[in-house]
This record gives sequence, C-alpha cells and structure tokens, in this order.
Amino acid sequence: MLAYWRRAIEEFPCSPHAPGVRALAVYPLDWNQTATMEDHFLDGGSAEEAFQLAQEFLHSDCAYEARMTWDLWLPKSEDPSDGWERKPQGVSLVCLGTQFGREGEAESGHLEINFGPDAHFLPPEPWDLDPEEKQEAMEGPQLLENIDKLVSYARLLEKSLPVAQRRLWSESGNDLPNQILSLWEMES
Repeated sequence: MLAYWRRAIEEFPCSPHAPGVRALAVYPLDWNQTATMEDHFLDGGSAEEAFQLAQEFLHSDCAYEARMTWDLWLPKSEDPSDGWERKPQGVSLVCLGTQFGREGEAESGHLEINFGPDAHFLPPEPWDLDPEEKQEAMEGPQLLENIDKLVSYARLLEKSLPVAQRRLWSESGNDLPNQILSLWEMES
C-alpha cells in the first residue's frame, strides 16, 4: 500500500507556493496514539523521501500521513462584494495499514485523502445567499475550479491506482456530492 500512497503523493497537484510534502507523520495502532515519527520539510519533500522515511516504520498496524498543500479559491471576507482569492490549503494523504485500528472500519479504505472542509467546494455560508445567488456562485469560475481540481485528481488516481471503490465523505456528515449537484439543480 505504501507504493500506492507514494503514487498518490506524486500525482497530487501541489501549490507552487508550497510544493511537495510539507510534513510526514507515522501513527501506531490507532488515531489516539502519539505519532511515532514526525518530520517537517521546510522546502517540501519529494514523494520518494516520504516513502523512504515511512518504510523505516513499516508495520501493518501503522498509519502514514503526508501533509501537502494545493491552491483553492476562498472568499476574501464575509462580504460577497470583496470577492475571492486563491490561497494554499492543506490536504492530508493517509495510508492505513491493515491492522491499524480505525473508526468506521467497514467504510474505511487503505488510502484516504482529506481535502479539507466541504466549504471549499460550496458557496460561503457567511455570505447568506438566496438560492439563486448560491447557484450563481456555484457557476462562477472560483468554485468550479475548486471542484474541477478535486474531481480531476480523483480521476487521475482511478487511472493510475487499482481503486476498488471510492467515497467522497464530508466531516459535516452531509452528502457533499449531492449538495454540489443540488445547487446546480441536478441529480446524482
């Protein structure tokens, strides 16, 4: 699985302002444990460097997390008239060992990617937009670019890795794909 994790890191569309792996951590047993190893790469480490470091701690009961950044459009403020700005945002690419204790094990995979808050792909809540304004925001270039970046990366991984299943999950517990599609008045 670490080789697939390395491939996911290699394919990731990093921010040119913060390229490469920014941090690496290895967690033993489950997420409640303190990391066995943590390393930070000020200039951004390569996928190969992360892979080599992770291999030193190769155990079936470990999780390996690489933190990276990509550029997404975010609102400048709570006022819609201020518009948008592109900023580097954190992403976590995790490889889970087969014996690593995890929550919701039936729904977990061996490679998990946390793309950040679902708010990065939906109209900003503080803007308090009516339904028509929300749809206009969804059709604008900023959110379309954010969504396209996420979908393009997922498709790239499907082509380069043996993906058995995929699931887009949101920390809010809401169905993010359906939220996005409903704003375009589409069905999934």
